Amino acid sequence: MSGPRALLAALWALEAARATALRIGAFNIQSFGDSKVSDPACGSIIAKILAGYDLALVQEVRDPDLSAVSTLMEQINRVSEHEYSFVSSQPLGRDQYKEMYLFVYRKDAVSVVDTYQYPDPEDVFSREPFVVKFSA
Repeated sequence: MSGPRALLAALWALEAARATALRIGAFNIQSFGDSKVSDPACGSIIAKILAGYDLALVQEVRDPDLSAVSTLMEQINRVSEHEYSFVSSQPLGRDQYKEMYLFVYRKDAVSVVDTYQYPDPEDVFSREPFVVKFSA
């Protein structure tokens, strides 16, 4: 195959490969909670960054009632042409200081298969790993 057909076949293959690639990221938003998401500039920037990924892990979430997460999801879904959802861990940590893991994902790109908290009977981790299995 040569000429225009070869070029079209190559372009189709590139587009097909791009369509199946996932954009995955991790974002440690220092002490993410109501004050950060309610700040118009800060909340907007965070939403735009996360909307650029198909799947993103947000670390250091301090929002046990999920009010900041709910606001963030509204902001992400407002700026994106795709619908996003989330899954989060329980608040994790020792004593009074607790953080959560938050996975934000594009509903038309991935789906949640399973979640579990990694067992830590020896208390090795300050915050036990939160495992989420996704399917693309």
